[in-house]
Amino acid sequence: MSGFEQRLILAIDESGDFLSGRLALGSGTEVTKFETFPEKNSLELFYLETIRYLGSDMFDE
Repeated sequence: MSGFEQRLILAIDESGDFLSGRLALGSGTEVTKFETFPEKNSLELFYLETIRYLGSDMFDE
């Protein structure tokens, strides 16, 4: 749909499939996966841990 023959695909989400991201190459209707980023490496978890470290009780259960 981009109009390009090949395109770089970066998908970032929370952790639905225990992954926080994926890097792939799209060519026509084919998608070739280059790299996946595990949930433990997500920016969201980094942010939450940083906030907890700095002392915010906003996320305390």
